[in-house]
Amino acid sequence: MVFQHPSARKHKLALKKYWHPTLVFGSLLVMLIWYAANAKVVSEQKVAEDDAISDLVNYSLLFKEDVLRRSLDLDRVLHFVRRSYERSGYHADWRALLAEEFTANAGTVQFAVIDRDGIMVTSTALPVPAGKIDLSDREHYKYHRDAISDTVHVSKPVLGRASNRWSIQYTRKFTDRAGHFAGVIVASLDPELLLASYRRLASQPRIGFALLGEDLTIKAGAGLFASQVGSQWNDGNDKRVLQTKGRDVDVSDRDFGGWRSLVAVRGVPGLPMSVAMTLRLADNTASLVWNEYYLGASVLSLAIYLAVFGSHRRQRRHVTHMTRLAHSDTLTKLPNRLSFQQTIKALINENSCGGRFALHLIDLDHFKAVNDTHGHPVGDELLRKVAERLKASVRVGDIVFRLGGDEFALLQIGITSIEDAEVVAQRICQVLANPFDLSGIQVFVGASIGIAILDDELCSAPSLLKAADIALYRAKDMGRGTHCPYSKDISDELQARRELEREIRSATAKRQIEVHYQPKVDLTDGNRIVGYEALVRWRHPERGLVPPIDFIQVAEESGSIVAIGAWVLEQACADFVHRPDDQTVAVNCSAIQLSHGNFLETVTQVLSRTSLPARRLEIEITETALMSQDASVLGQLEGLRQLGVRIAMDDFGTGYSSLGYLERYPIDCIKIDRSFVSKLGEEPRAAAITRIIISLAAELKICVVAEGIESRSQADLLAAMGCRIGQGYLFGRPALPCELWPKEQHRRSA
Repeated sequence: MVFQHPSARKHKLALKKYWHPTLVFGSLLVMLIWYAANAKVVSEQKVAEDDAISDLVNYSLLFKEDVLRRSLDLDRVLHFVRRSYERSGYHADWRALLAEEFTANAGTVQFAVIDRDGIMVTSTALPVPAGKIDLSDREHYKYHRDAISDTVHVSKPVLGRASNRWSIQYTRKFTDRAGHFAGVIVASLDPELLLASYRRLASQPRIGFALLGEDLTIKAGAGLFASQVGSQWNDGNDKRVLQTKGRDVDVSDRDFGGWRSLVAVRGVPGLPMSVAMTLRLADNTASLVWNEYYLGASVLSLAIYLAVFGSHRRQRRHVTHMTRLAHSDTLTKLPNRLSFQQTIKALINENSCGGRFALHLIDLDHFKAVNDTHGHPVGDELLRKVAERLKASVRVGDIVFRLGGDEFALLQIGITSIEDAEVVAQRICQVLANPFDLSGIQVFVGASIGIAILDDELCSAPSLLKAADIALYRAKDMGRGTHCPYSKDISDELQARRELEREIRSATAKRQIEVHYQPKVDLTDGNRIVGYEALVRWRHPERGLVPPIDFIQVAEESGSIVAIGAWVLEQACADFVHRPDDQTVAVNCSAIQLSHGNFLETVTQVLSRTSLPARRLEIEITETALMSQDASVLGQLEGLRQLGVRIAMDDFGTGYSSLGYLERYPIDCIKIDRSFVSKLGEEPRAAAITRIIISLAAELKICVVAEGIESRSQADLLAAMGCRIGQGYLFGRPALPCELWPKEQHRRSA
């Protein structure tokens, strides 16, 4: 008989008591839950890192484009000053020349001229130097004195001897009549100007922007780089390259100031500099992930152990808790969509408070822009603040719900008239129009609200929701930031619009779409026809010939413009393949067609099928197509240029940033809008603007076309200004091919 100590028998009984298969199963299940939670955390952290890399790549691209644009603008001024000097016979009054308005710029410290011996001749900071200022020791002077090529030089940050301010100096040399080195023209730029647009973004403690010279000197910095201006860029050897292949950006994962950070570096094409941006990987994302998944795993683990140890009371509490979660939005703590559906059905069934209540569908305006610009944490904070304001704006007994995303709903109970609902909706619009302060970031959103009231017509949940949705659609169509109650008229209008969309979608298949052509003539060659513009028309069986203004916008909003545009393109190319070889055809392209992503492929296939030479096709685009600054749009336009297709910008001069588009996109031709042409000879301002546009086109070596010419005096005035191509009713109205070229049409039909 083996002796066993009493304490050993006690521990064995205890182990047998608690070592139950349910406990084993529960423990294994808990381990599986924590394994899954940890895997989800790792996955979310990877997603967060990928999002951070994407943001870094996009912001660094915008930073590079901004630096390139500002640098090229400054270099153009240097070129212009030098050309003015050369045109004056290589003798110039430098002081008067630098005093011209074109040199004025809030970010330019000074413009200066240095002679061949390195002595300052004059500067905008010190027009008449008090004494001899010798700059022959400056880096830029030595560079141009010894350089053979004629290139712009960008200096390290230096302290100006005339301006006594820190600046980056853009310089170009100038020569005498014999071509010998005669001196240097200097434009000193405040480095902070290149970072001005990013100052608010760089104020965040995790972000830094820097401008690097060819020698890797930090010329300007903001945020994390603000204290390193003038120092050497430390490229480091411990970085881990994350993304370089096939791109012009180097993204690395490295230690930056003791923090793990992502760093992106891009070269600035054509300039001896690079831009750098860093994003410190903070712990707040990990904390959110911890709260969401590990806390969830903890709750589930606790629930499992409670079930194992068997407590009916605690089981009921757990079920109650889970039910509450199922009916509550975890972010805003408002009742969720499920709770909304159950509540509205219960109110209709109970028919309480006289049976009348109002449903408000609330949609935030511009929420996506906030999310895209500032990130999801800021977007989540905004949704929480919106929920707080909504709850504070309604009466006791009214219920606010979050349906999902940026959509909210309000059930206003016990109303007596539509005016009661409109008062509350107006108050909500005003409250949400006020700015939101989100962790130091001020944002504006506003809201659009659609209202539907329970009555004899709208007596079910689906009909109420549909009516409120129709009213919300109208509120957005009215310009957003407002409310709209449902009415039968609104429903009829929406139905009519949808019927119009349906008719437009089938118009091409029914051969109701026509292409008319308006001639473009050479104003300097007896109005010789050099090409035509293809203009789409809709020949409706009941309404007759419908002009584009009555259906193009609807076609764009419904997406039908893609099919219509492809058909017009093919028809125009097919019509012109038999026209004289020196005539071109211009086809308008909607912004929707470009954003669709396959417009380049469509043009390529049409040219192949019709055998029209690419040089005879011109694609006309508007500023709307370029406003997104989408890289895919630029890629498609570059692809069209490589095919040989010409790109024209329509309605030039009516937008707010046309000059920037001329720099950024491959534009071959600009069309002066008819609003300027129609006022020629009547308003001096219109003539001045037209003359400037023509001069700009000549300077950029691109074609210019004047639209809307209706009188001989307008045509003569445009020709005198230097505009060669004209278009308008004076030379011909848009017409069908059979009307323009009847013999050609007869030959083709034969």
